[in-house]
Amino acid sequence: GFTWNNYQNGSLDLNTSPLAPLLDLGANEAPITVRNCLFVNGSENAVKISASLVLFENNVIANTSGDALIVIANGAGPAVIRGNTFLFACDPTQHAGTGQSSSRGTLLQLKGRGSYLLEANVIGFADNYGMRIALPQDNVTLKDNVFGVNLFNHLCDCQYLFADGSNWARRVEA
Repeated sequence: GFTWNNYQNGSLDLNTSPLAPLLDLGANEAPITVRNCLFVNGSENAVKISASLVLFENNVIANTSGDALIVIANGAGPAVIRGNTFLFACDPTQHAGTGQSSSRGTLLQLKGRGSYLLEANVIGFADNYGMRIALPQDNVTLKDNVFGVNLFNHLCDCQYLFADGSNWARRVEA
């Protein structure tokens, strides 16, 4: 995204950058696979995928303004997100790290009616959420993921906290 964005004094200029995902894919019933890719310096989200069946595997997303990955899975699934590294999602508002202004600055936003399998991902350095899930807990399976250094919290489901990095008193059971 570096050559696509505009910068001023070494920082991303949100007023003149394109403010669009680096990759935006949608398919009604066809499967979408994104594998072995590098997405860096997104000015408004890095990757957005909307499909009935999704495989997002062995990718790196780093240094994004907005959200790193947004997946809207509406098929039976599961949508599989495996072996990826998600680092540094920035909330460009003045409320970064509070979770109060918006959910921008989230590494993974998961939505839709489908189910998800998240396995062996590294999820860290989000201004707000590591993962924000807008679907029931029963639709999400977590296995061998690593969360760290997310400023507001590591994992939530938009209704209550799944896992809180401050005391880990409440935690997800995968």
